[in-house]
Amino acid sequence: MIKKILLTAIAVLLFIPSAAHAVSTDVMTKGDFVIELLDSTGFSRNNYTPLESSYFSDVLQEDPLFVPIAFLVDSGAVKKPKSETAFYKNRGISLINALQLTYFMKGIPVPRIFDVQSWTFENISPRAPFAHLLQKAATLGMINSERVAPFRILKRGEALNIIARANANSSPNITITLSPSTTHEAVTNPIFPIFLDAWNKINQDYIRRDQVEKQDLIYGATKGLVESLDDRYSEFMPPSDNSLGTELSGEIEGIGASVEMVDKKVTVVAPLRDSPAEKAGILTSDILLSANGVSFEGLTLQKAVSLIKGPAGTNVTLIIERSGQRISITVTRARIKLNSVELEFTNDNIAVIKLNNFSADSHMEFSKAVREILQKNPTGVILDMRNNPGGFLDVAVSIAGFFIDSGSTVVKIRFPDHTEIKVSNGEAELSRFPIVVLINKGSASASEILAGAILDHNKGVLIGETTFGKGTVQEFITYTDGSSLKITVAEWLTPLDHLIDKNGIEPTIKVTLSDTDKKAKLDPQMDRALEEIR
Repeated sequence: MIKKILLTAIAVLLFIPSAAHAVSTDVMTKGDFVIELLDSTGFSRNNYTPLESSYFSDVLQEDPLFVPIAFLVDSGAVKKPKSETAFYKNRGISLINALQLTYFMKGIPVPRIFDVQSWTFENISPRAPFAHLLQKAATLGMINSERVAPFRILKRGEALNIIARANANSSPNITITLSPSTTHEAVTNPIFPIFLDAWNKINQDYIRRDQVEKQDLIYGATKGLVESLDDRYSEFMPPSDNSLGTELSGEIEGIGASVEMVDKKVTVVAPLRDSPAEKAGILTSDILLSANGVSFEGLTLQKAVSLIKGPAGTNVTLIIERSGQRISITVTRARIKLNSVELEFTNDNIAVIKLNNFSADSHMEFSKAVREILQKNPTGVILDMRNNPGGFLDVAVSIAGFFIDSGSTVVKIRFPDHTEIKVSNGEAELSRFPIVVLINKGSASASEILAGAILDHNKGVLIGETTFGKGTVQEFITYTDGSSLKITVAEWLTPLDHLIDKNGIEPTIKVTLSDTDKKAKLDPQMDRALEEIR
């Protein structure tokens, strides 16, 4: 989205693969793809100054690729290397890598949530982590919609076709014009001249106008636009604040707590099990005010998280607000191994599944646990989702299939103009056993979806405390200058239309776990769950 409208029009008209390119069987290298992609946006190497002097070991400053690759790294399209690693510019580019770069550079939004019924690929699951990328590519005519090899190396003609198709569907850069078109809904608003007058006053009369960066004014105005929604999960992040975040992966380095921005305050959703945060006494709903003396007031969630995270073995002192009191807690950061699923059996053969998150590998790990449960034929199953902060929606829906009959509703996703229904595609293998689900204030998002579906379909009993109440869907749009927009586009409802957001899921049997219980290593919630089955 860095190109002007005129440049976009020219690119669409001129960037058409020649006959030679269209039938070319040569492999498209990563380096060549970067050049072709940026050239199609109107990017000028002469007009961009890299932020750093070194990026990749095989792309030196005298290399024609240096500036284009520097731009990709600086804008967030390519992850900045932590050490002098190679870009592998002469290796072929894979389909998935080409799609990721193209969507980013062209400003094409790719929602993670889509209608599974429209999935046409025969050899790929719609629950694959990259499924949304392929779905968008098929919609835009970039790839065949029946069979696809996501990680195969592209031929030159195939890669050029992806870029050409993207040109026809890319979004132009939004620029402020002081003589706006009267056809635009915003600028025809009767109070829009107030904005233009303020813009002019700042640029003409402000005493330190020579120190003002116009792009900062635009970023500030956009940020205020989003903040006016008064939505606790929607935010605009300028390049200086933006971070693409950490994927749900096998290991993290930090204190081990999931946080959300709630009412403009950095709030703990849940400390991870056996994490430094949990051991130091950080609790769900704690409000984090500062880290090592740096206040979080006015910071984005990503910026605050960057201050909390750090190398294993280092300390971070957090000021926390809890029940109106401010307390100081020092936490020693560590490398934390994330196990999505843990299974154990009690002496009297009750299966206890601890589901810690809904990451990319959770369905596979849960499947293994289910196979072992079916082999041992327990007297009941306890699903422990306490302090589970959530994760991928599709993973929650797929795991629900082990409890809920095929075709039954798992969750409803209500958009402004329509409602999508996610149904179970499983065989409800665990429904033959008595089921108890443990929940608490740290159970959020995807864990609330699963708990609500089990409750509404009468497949189990919920024990514990009311859940967190995170029931909305955010869409992430990343712009080529490195800024991004996160905006709420839908909300989740349980099969019986209970709104999750701000309400949470109420337990069937309420049992609290006090600080005294924790210090004494007691677990009355688990005790009540075992009693329910026995």
